[in-house]
Amino acid sequence: MERSLTIPSDPAAIDQVEAFLTELALELGLSEDFTGDLIIAGTEAANNAILHGNQQRPELEVRLEARVTVHGAVRQLLLAVTDHGLGLPVPPPDPTEPEHLLDNSGRGLLIIRHLMDDVRFETGALGTRVVLVKTLA
Repeated sequence: MERSLTIPSDPAAIDQVEAFLTELALELGLSEDFTGDLIIAGTEAANNAILHGNQQRPELEVRLEARVTVHGAVRQLLLAVTDHGLGLPVPPPDPTEPEHLLDNSGRGLLIIRHLMDDVRFETGALGTRVVLVKTLA
């Protein structure tokens, strides 16, 4: 099973991401808790791509690709979010450090990492791709 969605770099497009992820969760028969985790992590990743990766430049798009993989008895959902940005600072600031506790942003990656089983970042000449991985029950 594979699904994809391409949206403009406009924060208003997050509604499309939420609808896409909700439909995906229904199609896969995911629990309410799993669906909530997927929507929170996926919309946060897409929002980061719009705001930080593409700098809200309307001519740049964000692409979401969802795929279920099977390795023996283990099924995993992979959600890739791709933008045209240069990637993250290495390492990104830790929002739990005292000097970052009052920052206006920076907690999204912490949330995504907490909700997903694995999070990978791939940065290349064409942009940045974050892959969120969750094992399906």
